[in-house]
Order: sequence, then structure tokens, then C-alpha cells
Amino acid sequence: MTVSHQKCALLIIDGLGDLPVPELGGKTPLEAAFTPVLDSLADGGLYGLVDPIIPGEIPNTHSGAGMLLGLLPEQAGRCRVRTARLDRKSVV
Repeated sequence: MTVSHQKCALLIIDGLGDLPVPELGGKTPLEAAFTPVLDSLADGGLYGLVDPIIPGEIPNTHSGAGMLLGLLPEQAGRCRVRTARLDRKSVV
């Protein structure tokens, strides 16, 4: 059996969600922004929304990013998230 390995980039844009702003014509800051590079990345890849805990439960930055990297919510912390992506054991 042959195993094929492909490289990919995982772009986690944490905190991107926002609320509509009346001064922007009811658009969110992202909807109103000029984002040609982000648009190009989206056009050339796959994207979506993730509920890493359960639908409707909003995780904090550390647990959300940590869960995307394979950690449980109680394991996540800034140091642990960084070491998880480096495949190293955290001492904290």
C-alpha cells in the first residue's frame, strides 16, 4: 500500500468574527475591508467554520486553537499550543 503525503497550510484566523457596525453600512469590519490576499487564499483553498467544543459554545483563544491542534480544552494554554505545533512536550 502506497501512502501519499501532501503538504498543507492551516491558517487559523482567530478573532476574525465581529459584529456589524452602523458606520460601515451595517457590515462587519471584515466585510468592509479591502482584503485581496485573503480573498486569493480563500479562492485557492478550502475554508469553513468549526465548532471545536460543541455547536454554539464559543471557546477562548487557547482552547480553540489547541483543539484544532489535537489538545483537549483543559490541556490548552498559550505555551502548550505553541509546543503542540512543534511536536514538543510542554513543561508548563
